[in-house]
Amino acid sequence: MKAFKQTVALLTVYIALIGLVGCGISKEEHEKVLSQVEMANAQLAKTRAELEQANKKIAKMEASQPEEQNKLRIDLKKQRRARQLLRASLADSQRETTILRQQLDELTQSLMKVSRELDVTRQANEVLKRQIDALMEEKGRSQELTEKRR
Repeated sequence: MKAFKQTVALLTVYIALIGLVGCGISKEEHEKVLSQVEMANAQLAKTRAELEQANKKIAKMEASQPEEQNKLRIDLKKQRRARQLLRASLADSQRETTILRQQLDELTQSLMKVSRELDVTRQANEVLKRQIDALMEEKGRSQELTEKRR
């Protein structure tokens, strides 16, 4: 234990001597390092302030995020509903188009039938005109013959 006390005493003396004599660093070097440490501390304080502001922004964004998500969900539901309505409207339009095409086909067929009937009627009209002309001519001849006989 005595050796331990002596070692501790000797160690204390060395530390005191080093403290009195100094560690060999000049005052200029000490001030230079001290100013660098102060600059580093100022930069650290600035960075901490920026970090705090960034954390506040993040917290604000995280707080507003559920609201934005709800808005996005509502918008998505509206868009889905609008898409469903458009699809239903498209299906209705397609059914209506099919009906209109069928009606158009029926009307086209009716028109073709009427056109054929019109052609037949025109041909019959031409035949009748020729017959009337022939009858008129025959009537004219018969009147001439009747007048000659009188």
